[in-house]
Amino acid sequence: MKKIVHLLPNSVYTVRFIDFMNKYFPKEEHDFLVVCEGNSFKVNKQDNVFFIKKKGKDMFFFHKELFIADKIILHGIFTEIVPVLFIRLGILKKCYWVIWGGDLYYHETRVKSFRSNLGEFMRRIIIKNMGVIITNNEGEYELARKWYPTKARHMKAFYPSPIVYEDLDFDDDYKEKSLITILVGNSANPTNNHIEVLNKLLKFKDEDIEIIAPLSYGEKEWAKKVIETGEKLFGDKFKPLVDFLPPAEYARILNSVDIAVFNHNRQQALGNIKTLLYLGKKVYIRKDVTTWDYFERIGITVYDTYGMDKLSFEEFVYMEESLKAKNREIIGREFSEERCRELWEIIFNS
Repeated sequence: MKKIVHLLPNSVYTVRFIDFMNKYFPKEEHDFLVVCEGNSFKVNKQDNVFFIKKKGKDMFFFHKELFIADKIILHGIFTEIVPVLFIRLGILKKCYWVIWGGDLYYHETRVKSFRSNLGEFMRRIIIKNMGVIITNNEGEYELARKWYPTKARHMKAFYPSPIVYEDLDFDDDYKEKSLITILVGNSANPTNNHIEVLNKLLKFKDEDIEIIAPLSYGEKEWAKKVIETGEKLFGDKFKPLVDFLPPAEYARILNSVDIAVFNHNRQQALGNIKTLLYLGKKVYIRKDVTTWDYFERIGITVYDTYGMDKLSFEEFVYMEESLKAKNREIIGREFSEERCRELWEIIFNS
C-alpha cells in the first residue's frame, strides 16, 4: 500500500481539503500533518490527521512520516518547514510543491536581512531539487522556473472551494434592488492594495453604494489603517468584516455583492474570485497578474482595475448577462468537485 503524506498549514482551505480527500480517497493511504502555526481553524479530528508541535515526540513522528512516505505533498513552502526540508534534501525528489502564492512571491516580497537571506538560500536549493510543482495556473509554474533553477515537472490541480458551488442558489430578495454592493479585497493583507482601490472608488461616494472589506485575517495594523481610511472617505457606507465567518454565511455575503475589486499585485483570493464569478458578479483584477492570463485562456471575462479611473458609474457597474452566464458555466465545469478529484487522482497515481 502506498503512503502519501501531506504537510499543511492551519487554514480554512486545510479544513475543506482534508474532508474532501477523505471523502474521495482511501484514508489509509493519506496522512495529514498540520505543521504550520497561524490562524486557528477547526480541522475535524480524524484517524489520519495529526497536529505537529515543536516538541520531541511530535518531531520524531514527523520525520518518520517523511521517511516512509512514497509521496510528500507540500501545501506551500513556508518558513516553518524550510529548515526541515533543507536538512533532508534526499526526500525532495518525492516532494510535490503545491504553490499557495505567498510562498512563491516571497522571492520578491521578503524584507532583506541575514535571516531572510539565509531562508532564501535554503529555499533555492529546496526548489531546485523538487520533484513536481503543482498549480492550476501555468503562469505560476513559469514564475517558479524563472526565479529558481528548478527542473521540477508541472502537474495541474486546485483546492476544493470552502464554499460548495452547488449550495449557492440563494433567494434574490436579499437587499434593496437599487443598492450596489462593492467588495474590496479578501483579507487584511497589504497585497490587496485596499487604499488605492478606495481612492479609485471615491468618485462614486454619492451613489447608492455600500463597500464591504473582509479584514478578518491578515495584518491587524493594516486592517486598522484600511478601516480608518474607509470610514473617513465613505462614512457608514464602508462596512469592514472583522470577524471570521462560517463558509455558508460568507457565501451569503458574497451573493449580496454586485461588484468585486481585487487589486492584488500577485495571484491571490482565487477562491473568492471563482465563487463570485460562479454567482454572476462583475469582477475586477489587475491585468498584470498571472490570474488575468489564466482566465483569458479558459474564456472567463474579468475587468482591469487599472481602467476603473476612466469609467462612469454606469460603466463601472454594467456587465452583459450573457457574459455572466458564460463565466458561471466555465467555473462550474473547470472547478467542479469531480474535476478536482480527477486531477488529484492523476497526481496520486503518477
